[in-house]
Amino acid sequence: PLWCMTMRSLQVSTEVISEEYCTIKIIRPMQHKRLPEEDGNQNFVGDRVIAFGQHRPRVQLCVTTEKSVPAPHAPKSNTAAAGNSTDLSLPPDCAGDRLVYLAEVECPAEGVSHTIPNLRANAVYSVAARSKLDNGEWSMWSTPSLPFVTVSPVAVTFSEIGESFLSVEWSRDTPSQGKVRDPTTLCRGEGRIVKSRIKLRDESNQFTIISIDSPDTTMVIQDLKPACTYGVSVQPLGGNGDWGVWSKEARVRTVPAMSVTVENVTEDAVWLSWIRETDLETDLSADTALNVTTDVRAYDLCIVGAGYFKFSRMVEGTDCFLRGLQPDSLYEVRLRTCSKTGQVGLWSSRFFATLPTLRLSFANVGEQFAVVQWRRHLPASLNGPHLSGQQVVEAADFVEAYRMRIESVGSDPLVYELPPNIGSFRLQDLIPSTCLLYTSDAADEEDSGGSGGRRLIQKRKCTCRRGCIVYINERAEIKQH
Repeated sequence: PLWCMTMRSLQVSTEVISEEYCTIKIIRPMQHKRLPEEDGNQNFVGDRVIAFGQHRPRVQLCVTTEKSVPAPHAPKSNTAAAGNSTDLSLPPDCAGDRLVYLAEVECPAEGVSHTIPNLRANAVYSVAARSKLDNGEWSMWSTPSLPFVTVSPVAVTFSEIGESFLSVEWSRDTPSQGKVRDPTTLCRGEGRIVKSRIKLRDESNQFTIISIDSPDTTMVIQDLKPACTYGVSVQPLGGNGDWGVWSKEARVRTVPAMSVTVENVTEDAVWLSWIRETDLETDLSADTALNVTTDVRAYDLCIVGAGYFKFSRMVEGTDCFLRGLQPDSLYEVRLRTCSKTGQVGLWSSRFFATLPTLRLSFANVGEQFAVVQWRRHLPASLNGPHLSGQQVVEAADFVEAYRMRIESVGSDPLVYELPPNIGSFRLQDLIPSTCLLYTSDAADEEDSGGSGGRRLIQKRKCTCRRGCIVYINERAEIKQH
C-alpha cells in the first residue's frame, strides 16, 4: 500500500504593524516525518511506501475586513484586480467580510515577508494565506485567519491657549477591538512615538513645519498673533523608523489682546483699567477650540516716562490708580497677562499726558490788599518719533472748584474755597509789610484734600473700583495700598 502524509498548513505572523501598512511573514512549519504505525496503524505488516508533500513556490495572500470599515486609501493594481477576479473564495471564517487586498507572491522554502499597503489607521483586518499547486489548483486557507489592528493615529488637544502661544498635546487614540471572536489573538502595533513634527497653518494658508527630535508629546508654540485662527496637525515617527499619517487638523483661535483704558488724568495721577478685547464678530466653525477661561494669575503693569523713569508692578485686579507722576509729562503704560503656568501674553500699550500745573501771578499789590491771578501753563509739545501713529490720551481740564491757601509768617494758614468760573481773587484786610505765601489748587469733579500746599486729587466719576492704589515718586519710597 501507498501511504501519504499531509502537509502542515501555512503559518502567518505579523512583523511590523503601522498606521497604514502591515508587514507579515508567511512560512511553512517544519514537518516531522513519521511512520504509519506512529499514527496508530498497528496491524500493518510488510513493505511500506510513504509519500510526503513538496514545496510550493506560489502563495496567495488574502486580507479582509468588516464591511463597516472604510475602504483602503488608494487601491493598488492587485487590490483592484481582486475585485474583478473570478475566484473570490474567501477563508471560511471571513465569508461575510469584504475583500480589501489579494496578491500572489513567490514563497521560498524559508518563507516570505510581504507588506500590505494603504490600510486605514485604527482598523481591524484579517489575513490568511494558501499555496498553489503546479496545475493551478489552490490548497486550503490557513486557519484560523490572523486578526490584526493597525496603529491608531494621534489626536491633537490644547491644554492652554494664549494671545501669542499655544500649548499643544498629542496622543494616540484608543485602539479598536472590532468584532474579533477571541480578543487575545488580536495582533497590535507598538505605537511608540520616537519623534514628531507639527504642521501649523495660519489664516493665509501658509504652513510652518516644526520638528521635535525627542519622544515628547507636548510643545508650546510661540510668536503667534492674537485673535487669529490656526490649524495644527501632528505626524509621529514610530519605533519602526517610518513616519505615520498626519493627524486630523485641529483648529484653534488665539485669545484677543488686552485693551488698556486711561479713564482720567490729572497733574500727577492717572486712573487705568483694562479688559480683554471682544472677538464676537468673527465667524468660527463649530470645531474651533477657544479659550473659555479668562482668569489669569496677575497682570504685569509698567509705566515708562521721560529719561530713564520706569515703574513696574504685578497687579491682580483689572484697574489701578497711580499717583506721584510729573506734571506736563508724557507717559506710556504697558500691560500684559501672566498665566498660572508662567506664560506671558503680548504687551498692550497706551500713551497719556499729564496736565501742566497752575501759574500764579499778582495783578496788583497794595498796602492792605492783593489781586491774585492764575491760569494753566501751556502743555509741552507731544511730537516725537516714538509716537508715530500712536494716539495720546490728553487730560480734559474740568475744574469743579479752586482752593487757595494764604500762609503768613508765624500764623496758621487760611484756606479759601473758590468757584471754578473765576481766574482771579482779591485778598482784603492784609497787614502792611507782611510776607505771605499764596498757593492755588484746582479740584476736579470730586472734592480734593490739601496737605502742606500740595493737592491730593481724588478720582472723579468713573468705573474704576480702586482695587489698587499705587503712589509713585522717582526719589521717594514706593508705597502701595
